[in-house]
Amino acid sequence: MRKNLHLIILYIVVVAISMVSCQQTQMKQATNPHDIKNLYHQVLTAADVSPDSAMLMVDSLRTNDLIPDYHADLMRARIYTQSQDSMLLDSAIIIGERLMTQDVMQTNLATRQDVLEMLITACRLHRDDEQTIHWSTQLTDLCRQQGEETEALRTETEVGLVLSYIGKADEGLAKIDSVIHQLSSSLLRGDKRGASTRWMPASLP
Repeated sequence: MRKNLHLIILYIVVVAISMVSCQQTQMKQATNPHDIKNLYHQVLTAADVSPDSAMLMVDSLRTNDLIPDYHADLMRARIYTQSQDSMLLDSAIIIGERLMTQDVMQTNLATRQDVLEMLITACRLHRDDEQTIHWSTQLTDLCRQQGEETEALRTETEVGLVLSYIGKADEGLAKIDSVIHQLSSSLLRGDKRGASTRWMPASLP
């Protein structure tokens, strides 16, 4: 009962924000990272109780121009990844692949990273190991491009584990050994680079 009450309150808050925003002469999208993070948290919290209600919240946010299309699509995909249903996971992957082709992903690297993380989660839950490796490799490259070496090494380790799981033990162990070597070298020289401070809409399961 409390969860349902909390969901209703969250929905009312979103609708109220939308109504107030509609009254403004010049409505601005919620592009501030902190605002976007809070919206993701509200939507995904609602999805824990009722995915359908969470989808309505996303539709309301987009209809009232509070978030851009690509954020709305990513929110929907993240809701789908909270399900174990293969068809919903397929939908999340399709959305993610479409998002990766958009121009905004070439300029907004933080959102590109969010999409890649969502794709990795969806493919892993879907037990699509090859695609998990594919998107994880792209995420590793992107993390390094942004100077997030710690995240890059973490993702490389996950790729090594997947490779080992699908029968490519030598390749997987070689990648893990490479990560250990890089970590050891960083510790020896006291390298503090790569500590990620970027916000994340949702953590991977």
